[in-house]
Amino acid sequence: MNKTELIEHIAKQADISKAAASRALEAVIGESAARVYAGLWDEGDIETRLLEFGNIYMKARMHDDMIAAERALIAEGARSDLGERLRRQFVQPYWRRLTAVLNHEMRAARLRKGDPWVRGLIEGELVERRLHGDLTITEAALEKSVADGVQVFMRAYGPKTANGPEG
Repeated sequence: MNKTELIEHIAKQADISKAAASRALEAVIGESAARVYAGLWDEGDIETRLLEFGNIYMKARMHDDMIAAERALIAEGARSDLGERLRRQFVQPYWRRLTAVLNHEMRAARLRKGDPWVRGLIEGELVERRLHGDLTITEAALEKSVADGVQVFMRAYGPKTANGPEG
């Protein structure tokens, strides 16, 4: 195989990887996103809605296909803009929707005004552990991580109560 053929072969392989990564992300994110975000817009207790969102989100986030796609994106990151393109296409729009829900809750005085960023609180260190190959993370550990993250979020941004934080 000459140099030109080798370059063409690598380019074809990269295209296949890009398409596979795109399909995996679309399938995993799209499958649960409608259910997750529809529940967030419901009226009712925001803490309950955040717990439901966090649990569904983390189950999708920790799915084998999602972890495999993220590993591929990390490995590809230095060679192309694939990771950034997929992040813009699949990840950012959903976090913007969450931001819109939180802003709506602040305007309705169910959350105090602030600049909440709940993603890190929900994910904790679990995604990083899973990316590094840890297969011991249980559903109970996911739910506890989500519950802990939502609890911290609600202490910071929840409505003031007699025993709650001062805003």
